[in-house]
Amino acid sequence: MKKLALLLVTVMFVSCGGDKGKGSESVEKPNQNTDEFTVAFQGIYEKDDEIHVQIKKDGYFDYENPIKQKVTGQALIQRITIDVPQGVSVQNIQFYLSTNKEQKKVQLKSVSILNNGKEVFNGDNFNYLQYFNGNPGVIMDEQTQMFNLDFSGQFPPGFTGNEKLEQHLAK
Repeated sequence: MKKLALLLVTVMFVSCGGDKGKGSESVEKPNQNTDEFTVAFQGIYEKDDEIHVQIKKDGYFDYENPIKQKVTGQALIQRITIDVPQGVSVQNIQFYLSTNKEQKKVQLKSVSILNNGKEVFNGDNFNYLQYFNGNPGVIMDEQTQMFNLDFSGQFPPGFTGNEKLEQHLAK
């Protein structure tokens, strides 16, 4: 009788332990396959501001739901990161460099895109300019490497990823 009870306890222990292992595996697998994109900027904003990012998904930019990030003005270069909602795959990005009409100039040294913490696009040292087209509101001053901002157009000063960026992100 004692052997039978010991056998039942052993079977119950092994079967319960096996279920827990399988359950935790099934929870982890979806997280490993889920995109978690981040757009990272390095720049100088002398005044408080806000960056708006629109993500292109399913072939269209999502203008209805821009991702907004406040920026604290300072004279030193700063890193600004914007997290894309989890599970949203990025085909391209568009961003308004500034929404503060008092901001007259901005230096944007780098734009990078990461997925799950791994860099998928490196736009350091103004290299991003090959992959983005500026709208009429951004005017590059080659001498100072600053963008003069013009808010008189239809849209705030900004950039849209071009075909070259879309091809790079599709890899």
